[in-house]
Amino acid sequence: MLTIAPVARSSMADDLAAGRPTEIDWINGEVLRLGEQHGTRAPVNERLHALVQAAERSTTRPHWSGEALFAELRQAAGTHEQRAVRR
Repeated sequence: MLTIAPVARSSMADDLAAGRPTEIDWINGEVLRLGEQHGTRAPVNERLHALVQAAERSTTRPHWSGEALFAELRQAAGTHEQRAVRR
């Protein structure tokens, strides 16, 4: 099992910290576009895309713990699953 150093950051985190645009549209946006082309959704990618876009627009850099971010994404996945079951 690989471990990640507690001080490790992603390039997107570095971009947000520096006030630069991230590659969220290029990476997660492409997943969303592909899903659209194939008639499906990618709710976890949709939520992550929205969170990072909001952070890019914000004047203060949000700080998400790994647990908080994971909870946001799990909720997005769960909400999607609940909608699918109701159909």
